[in-house]
Amino acid sequence: MNEAYIKLVESGEKTINNRSHYFALAARVLRQIIIDCARSLAP
Repeated sequence: MNEAYIKLVESGEKTINNRSHYFALAARVLRQIIIDCARSLAP
């Protein structure tokens, strides 16, 4: 979660309009983290 928070803050998104916007951004960041982890584990 720490990495997700850092990526969310560094994403450059200045305003979060509402709760669903926040969750959409958080989902995108978590998806990127999972993909990066999977790529690093792939042979």
